[in-house]
Amino acid sequence: MKLLRKIFNYWEEDKGKSFRINSQVVEHWFDKTQSLVFSEESAKEEELIIKKLILNDSNTKILDLGCGDGRYAKIFLHNVKKYIGVDISNNFITKNKEHIKSSKLEFYHLAAHLFTYSEKFDYILMIGLLTYMNDDEINQMCHNCSKMLKEDGKIIVRNVVNNEEKRKYFDDKYFFLKHIFKSPRYQIIRRTEKEVVEVFTKEFKLLKTENIQNTAYRVYVWTKSPNA
Repeated sequence: MKLLRKIFNYWEEDKGKSFRINSQVVEHWFDKTQSLVFSEESAKEEELIIKKLILNDSNTKILDLGCGDGRYAKIFLHNVKKYIGVDISNNFITKNKEHIKSSKLEFYHLAAHLFTYSEKFDYILMIGLLTYMNDDEINQMCHNCSKMLKEDGKIIVRNVVNNEEKRKYFDDKYFFLKHIFKSPRYQIIRRTEKEVVEVFTKEFKLLKTENIQNTAYRVYVWTKSPNA
């Protein structure tokens, strides 16, 4: 019965926070699909909000963790001093290096929580990233970002709004059609908003939130906490 539920209903309650994302599964998914699981209309709504939050000038340094296909590199590269994109998908990074060329840009193939850098940034973006990470990885990423963020810098997070009281996970491992057509496996964790806020407030102070119109997504803006 439990197996049948998994076959026909991928969503499961994450009791005890025991479910773990496999980073190799995430990398394989994006390498094979190159899909950001995000509609063009929703992406445009998101971009309008993000562009308003960033002072895009010749002194600005941006770190984009989970940069995907480099869409924010394309938006900001003309004015910023430096943009660094990091992604777990080697295919994304390879294509970005081939098609988005500028002396202001650097791209790295690496999991977000493993990235560190000697310079400090004005803005650190985490767009649609958290659902593909485990709790300990997010904690490590936040700790690293605290060291890489300028004192007046901002972290901008876009995440799914989960109004439910409990977190859930999605794993289509048992969906037999995927095996028949050799489609890549897909996993995510959908955390409650309380969980998202709690993990970031260990290192940062929440400045504002804004819903993305006509979507189930929310943007959070954080700055360095005086207690961090």
